[in-house]
Amino acid sequence: MVDEGTASASEILTGALQDWDRATIIGRRTFGKGLVQEPLQLSDGSELRLTVARYYTPIGRSIQKPYNKGHDAYNEEVMQRFHSGEVLHGDTSKNHPGPQFKTKGGRTVYGGGGITPDIFVGFDTSSLSKKVTDLYVSGTVNNFIYSYYIEHISNLRKFKTASDFVAGYHDEEKLWNSLAIFAAKDSFDIHTISAKDKEVLQNRLKALLARLIWRMEGYLEVINNYDPVIKRAFQEINQD
Repeated sequence: MVDEGTASASEILTGALQDWDRATIIGRRTFGKGLVQEPLQLSDGSELRLTVARYYTPIGRSIQKPYNKGHDAYNEEVMQRFHSGEVLHGDTSKNHPGPQFKTKGGRTVYGGGGITPDIFVGFDTSSLSKKVTDLYVSGTVNNFIYSYYIEHISNLRKFKTASDFVAGYHDEEKLWNSLAIFAAKDSFDIHTISAKDKEVLQNRLKALLARLIWRMEGYLEVINNYDPVIKRAFQEINQD
């Protein structure tokens, strides 16, 4: 699973797995950084990072995206993917700057600027409303989730693992109604938010409860159940 934030060593591994047909790559085109740099300390205390080599995948693809349009264009290249629609629609095969290659299994892959996934999952453009964002920024959500956890700690501790919690916790509406009462004390009326915002917030609340029990590992295990790239990966696995 990759996206435009996947860079350097992680995309080197991704490229090797794809070249040898050992994995199905899901997500969006990776960042495109495949350089070997040697740091050199200078006398004024600064440091020069000198590029001494480039990484290539087993079939000869260059991971590094080009510098031929200048330094500013290089730094802004990922943002340009948003402007061109690539991260939304997956038109990488048409817009990709590099040449085509064939894997050992005959699949078409691309070089010259990151690793193109086999299965595209677009960037989620939906965003939380200002009201929900304010709910987070004000500290209301964090304060609520801690008080709810303390009040229901005996029931929550009955779940031995985060997996058990994902499968066995079904009090989402009770949790939501409790948040509504708590938020009203801070002058937030969450009954007026959209259904999409409610769904995202309910998923986040469940993950935040898991974090209080199993720390960050628990949070990720719960929230990953709602990640679109991970959900697509499971779909592909279940089809095999």
